[in-house]
Amino acid sequence: MKAAKTLISVLFSFLMFFILFDGCVYFVIFSKGYLNAKYKDYKVGEALDMSDEDLESVTARLVDFVKGKAESIDIEVSVRGSYGRFFNDKDISHMVDVKNIILRMRDLLVITSFAAFIFAIFLLLNKSTKEFRNGILIADGIIVLLAVVIVIAATTNLNWLIVFCHNIFFNNTNWLLDPKYDNLIFLCPEKLFIDAGKVCGAIWGVYILLITALGIVIPLRLSHRR
Repeated sequence: MKAAKTLISVLFSFLMFFILFDGCVYFVIFSKGYLNAKYKDYKVGEALDMSDEDLESVTARLVDFVKGKAESIDIEVSVRGSYGRFFNDKDISHMVDVKNIILRMRDLLVITSFAAFIFAIFLLLNKSTKEFRNGILIADGIIVLLAVVIVIAATTNLNWLIVFCHNIFFNNTNWLLDPKYDNLIFLCPEKLFIDAGKVCGAIWGVYILLITALGIVIPLRLSHRR
């Protein structure tokens, strides 16, 4: 039974980690405010010779589309001095793939949140303090190891890591964009992946500290009460 409780604690920690990652991507990275702020930092409007209003309209349509709030990503604005479609067929095809991934992540967020709640109730009812601590520390060790591997891969060869991740999630080459023809590449520069990784990394770091503190402090306080 103790082994089962420890395993459930490990799974609980992993679920919470996934919920934070999923939530970070869905609510932070794919948010109009975050993307608009980053596009100003990257001077995307200047690169495409677009007004701030048009760029914000494109960003809003992009976010609404991938979250299932807009049926089409087609939008016409003034780009490089001429009025027309911002996204070409290749851009649209790739964003359809992205939309499918984001919507699956949203569904998984609901499922994992429910599962984490059930696990938490189980651990509380069974007063599995020691098993909770052991499970949390095991999960933390695995997550930290994974983070170290990702950081090493990113600092060693970021381009390889980006290509590797795209090959995992996409079964076509529509993500290979050309700045001469595909405006979408200006909305998905390498800097955006780096900054998104930093945001998620910061959230993971805070989570690791908090969940580890809870895993150690709660059993200690309960043992003193006994």
